Amino acid sequence: CEVAVGQQARVYVKPLDAEVSGHVVHIASQATTIGGDVVYAVTVALDERSEGLRWGMSAEVGIDTLRE
Repeated sequence: CEVAVGQQARVYVKPLDAEVSGHVVHIASQATTIGGDVVYAVTVALDERSEGLRWGMSAEVGIDTLRE
């Protein structure tokens, strides 16, 4: 799948049991290897700040991928 700056994202913050919308603001230009997989770090900015959100909370991110 392809990811690009500006794409919409959904961020589920587990400790708050809340979903927040966001968008991709940065994609690393250099890959890293994690467990044998080649990955690129992606930064997502939240559209709104959820009440109670703190640094280090677990979250799951879904990005709407590009389709041709």
